[in-house]
Amino acid sequence: MRGSIPLNCLMYGYGESLFRKGGFSFKKFMNGPMIASIVALILCIFNIKLPYVLAQTCTYIGNVTTPLSMMVIGAGLVNMDIKELLDVKVWAFTIFKMILLPLFYMFSLSLFHIDPLIENTLILIMCMPVASNSSVYALMYGEDATLASKAIFLTSVACVVTIPIVFILHTL
Repeated sequence: MRGSIPLNCLMYGYGESLFRKGGFSFKKFMNGPMIASIVALILCIFNIKLPYVLAQTCTYIGNVTTPLSMMVIGAGLVNMDIKELLDVKVWAFTIFKMILLPLFYMFSLSLFHIDPLIENTLILIMCMPVASNSSVYALMYGEDATLASKAIFLTSVACVVTIPIVFILHTL
């Protein structure tokens, strides 16, 4: 959890401001997830333990977020014709995101001669599928949630093949 706090602050603070039409405002920056991230950061820094009931409640809420986001993705795909998954733009994005971008990242990292464990971890992170919360954001901000669901679905399926390909190329 500690490693995801900076990511949450970036995603729910700056990332969400990219979706908003009015640009950045501190009032909108301090949304629910951002406040929760700051509270979590304070709890971690000062090593504060929550009471058992509150800690379990947070655990249960955290455990339900992945299934709920999968339901949102499924809802975006349910009325879609299977032929829509043949969209050239989505396939081009999938190839770029799942193969070309990790390979570029891999070659860029090789210039710095960093520890192989760190390098492999960073490359693996780049190989991961599109985040499931992108469809939730698209839905919240009136964007194309079906397109986001297609990208999540295709990159999730593709990662079974593309991650081994990228790491085979990495070992060459």
